[in-house]
Amino acid sequence: MPEVKILCGCPIYDWKCDVAKDYFDNLKQLSYPLDFVFVDNSESADFSEWIIKTYGFNVLRSPCVGTTRLRQCIALNVLRDYFLSGDWTHLFLLESDLIPRKNIVELLLEHNKDCVAAPYLLNKDKGLACVTERKFIANQGGWTHVFVKPGFLDGEFKRAPNGVGLGCVLIKRKVIEAVLFRAAAFHADTQFWEDVQKEGFEVFIDTGLMVRHYPNGYPDF
Repeated sequence: MPEVKILCGCPIYDWKCDVAKDYFDNLKQLSYPLDFVFVDNSESADFSEWIIKTYGFNVLRSPCVGTTRLRQCIALNVLRDYFLSGDWTHLFLLESDLIPRKNIVELLLEHNKDCVAAPYLLNKDKGLACVTERKFIANQGGWTHVFVKPGFLDGEFKRAPNGVGLGCVLIKRKVIEAVLFRAAAFHADTQFWEDVQKEGFEVFIDTGLMVRHYPNGYPDF
């Protein structure tokens, strides 16, 4: 059985620098041995230089061009190219406003799925999780989504019915090899899961592994 080797990273930018210290401090405390790389698409290199100086993480630069959607997609593909240039077996995407429990990687690895995520809330008061139940065509002719009902987060491990955010997800190499990140008419996470499922892969979620999402501040570990 090949050795499991995981690269952790995500696109970053200085708009969220107010939560950056908590995020990077928490990364240092994750219990599974990881390699790290981040792709900064801020206008200046100041944020990258601060991360490198303060935490010693590897930071790549990505162009600050076009819409937020386009910048995210470009940065994700910079991350993808870097991942494929090495011998990592998994990519662990962890967005810069999420704080998971310290053993999150071990818990996701136990499921041994091609794509497995942990949930986080978009709206704490409504219990709205970043998991979509289905797509439908909006009046403007584009997709939009119906989010799962709060009862979906019942602590069980299950198939994600349509897709999840890219906030906290462990993805095997064969999936990254098969699927590019692209924005199309939607954000990269929406399009990614559409393409992943077309390639015949399934997406699972452990609903018992809630991740703290700023600014919600829930849960406390």
